[in-house]
Amino acid sequence: MPYILMLFLAAMPTVQGPGEGYNLVPSSPREIKTLYWELYQTTEIWVRIIPERENRKPAPVSLIFSVTFPGKKQPDVPTQINIRAQADPLFVASKFSLKLVPQPGKLLDLAAPGTNFQYIPYHPTGETYAVTGVISIVPWEVFSQIVQAKSIAGEVLGIEVLLQNADLDALRAFAKRMVPSR
Repeated sequence: MPYILMLFLAAMPTVQGPGEGYNLVPSSPREIKTLYWELYQTTEIWVRIIPERENRKPAPVSLIFSVTFPGKKQPDVPTQINIRAQADPLFVASKFSLKLVPQPGKLLDLAAPGTNFQYIPYHPTGETYAVTGVISIVPWEVFSQIVQAKSIAGEVLGIEVLLQNADLDALRAFAKRMVPSR
């Protein structure tokens, strides 16, 4: 009996649900997208950023900022936000860091021991797992520090990165979208 269960689980496709919308709905970097998951009765809103390296070339990673909430009606102000560092398919991360340094401000190590984060596993064959990124769940107040910054540098999956002004503008628009005017 356990063999049949293992065979069944190995044949199942990877399950996707809230938090994975950026994989299902094509979006350009800096574009704010919304997806309602009918099966889960959950709404997901996200924006994907591709930071640059110091040489001004795109880094082989994406930063996905997302909020999920039950139903279709958005709450007044989110209490937390997911910040996901996702490696490009052909990139092998040297370490699983998610550090942002807003200016002005101090280092935000979002994958440090004691913070609310997890590694993102990937198993194309079902035989072994590889880590492809890290996701951190941060309080909305921490995200507010990020969007108020004049500039942001950091380390994402072992790569030194910079967020451009257009990236910060997209994050500010995302924050504004998440906090309805009163």
